[in-house]
Amino acid sequence: MKIKFDRERLMSMLSTVHPVVPERSSIPVYSNVLVEAKAGRVYITGQDSEMAITSIGDAKIEEEGDTTVPGRRFYDIVRELPDEEISLESEETALTIRCGKGNYKLQSIPRDDYPAVVSIKEGIKLTLKSELLKRIVDSTVFAVSRESYSPSPQGALLEVKKEYLRMVATDGHRLALIEKKGEFDIEKRAIVSEKTARFASKLKGDIEIRLEEQAIGFYVEDTVLVSRLVEGDFPDYEGVIPQDNDKVIIINKTEFIGALKRANVISDPLTRMVRLRMSSGKVSVRAVSEVGESSEELECKYEGDEFDVGYNITYLTEVLSRIDTDEVKVMLKDGMHAGVFLPETQAEAEEVVYLLMPVVV
Repeated sequence: MKIKFDRERLMSMLSTVHPVVPERSSIPVYSNVLVEAKAGRVYITGQDSEMAITSIGDAKIEEEGDTTVPGRRFYDIVRELPDEEISLESEETALTIRCGKGNYKLQSIPRDDYPAVVSIKEGIKLTLKSELLKRIVDSTVFAVSRESYSPSPQGALLEVKKEYLRMVATDGHRLALIEKKGEFDIEKRAIVSEKTARFASKLKGDIEIRLEEQAIGFYVEDTVLVSRLVEGDFPDYEGVIPQDNDKVIIINKTEFIGALKRANVISDPLTRMVRLRMSSGKVSVRAVSEVGESSEELECKYEGDEFDVGYNITYLTEVLSRIDTDEVKVMLKDGMHAGVFLPETQAEAEEVVYLLMPVVV
C-alpha cells in the first residue's frame, strides 16, 4: 500500500477514529487502527469489543492495500508533524510514515488478523438531523445505569413509533425522557449504550440510522459508526412516571442550581443529600454534615401545605441543568414518592420529563 495524504485531512480522520481505540487491550490488535486504500478512497477504522468507527477520505493512492498499526501512536505522530504532505507505505510488518525530512516506522499487524468489523447490510432505516440526535442524547444518557448489578440495562432506550421518537434512560434512581413528535414510518425499540450514543451525537449533517436485531449503525457522508445493541429488557418506564403528584412548585432554575452548589460544599460526602422544605411562596435549601450546615431560602410559586423532601444534590443538579427554560416546574406528592421535573413550558412538538427518587429524610 502506498498513499499520500494532505496532513490536515489525515489528522481529521484519525481524530474521528482514535478515541474508540483502547490503548491497552487483552487482544493487542484492538489497539490498532485498520488502514485500507481501495476503490479510490481511504478507510481508517478503529474499534473495541462494542463499536467500530470508520472515517472515509480522499488521498493519492499509488498502490492499493491495507494494514493495521497502533492507533494512539499513529495519531500522536501525525499530530506532531508539520503541515506538509504525508506519505504512507506499508511493508509486511511495518508502516513507514514520511513527512518533510522525517521518517517514522510503526510495527504493523496484518489485516487478516484484525477482527471483523460489525456491519449492517440493510436493517430498518430512518434519517435524523444531527442537531436532533445531539438534543435527545444530551437530554437523556446522563441517567444511564453504570452499575452491572442494576436492574436497568446499561443503555438508553431508543423507541420509534409512527408518530414520535423517544429516548429514555434510567438507573433506578432517576429517569430521563425526551419525545419528539413527527412522522416516522417505522416502529422499533433498541437499547443503545451510553458510549455509542455519545459518539453518534458528535456526527454532523443528515444521519441515516440503520437498525437490526443486534446492531445499530449511524451513517454520514464521511463517517460510519456501527455498534452492538445492549441486550436485555428495558423497564416499564411509563408505569413508573407518577400521575398524581398534585403539589406544583415553579422555581427559577439558575437560582435553584446556585443554591444547590453552595449546599454541596457543606453536604455529607457520602450521601450528598440536600433537604428541601416547601412552604407557601418559599423553598428552603438545607444541608448538614460533620463540617457544618447551610441554609438558604428561595422564592417560588407554590401554595400548599408545608412538607420536606430530600434529594441527592448531584442527581438533582444534573436534572435541573438539562432543563432549558428559565423556570422549572416541580411536581411532588410528598417526601416519599418520586418527583417529576419539567420545563415550565414544553417546546413545540417536544416533551421532556425527568423523574427523581427522593432520599428519605
